[in-house]
Amino acid sequence: DSCFELCSLFLFSCGLVSLAQGSYVIEKREETPLETGDISKLYKQVKDLYHMHPNDEMDIRFKMLLSGLEKILTAIKEMRNKDSDSRGVGARRIQIADYHTRLFVNSAMTMSDFILSVSENALKKEQSPKI
Repeated sequence: DSCFELCSLFLFSCGLVSLAQGSYVIEKREETPLETGDISKLYKQVKDLYHMHPNDEMDIRFKMLLSGLEKILTAIKEMRNKDSDSRGVGARRIQIADYHTRLFVNSAMTMSDFILSVSENALKKEQSPKI
């Protein structure tokens, strides 16, 4: 039905948005994305380039939040890779309710916005004059 097709399109689009954002912020560092088809590998490269790894000085609540975002990223990757038309599963795809689609879309957008914000903040700090 049309909702099912729309949900499939959203899954595909969100996967592409996440991949594009990861590649973009990597290229802003004048680096080449190591693995353009794997969201998790791109995110690891982004974390390394922008020093986004949790440290002992970071508040435990931020560590928990980042951990949750990474779990969302893993879920997006799994849904995109295993249950979309990109893998030729056709009718064997899982049925996705419209509210799950919204959760997926909003999560992908939140993650993309977070990555862009980290990148913009880091680049502003590097460009600001040192006093």
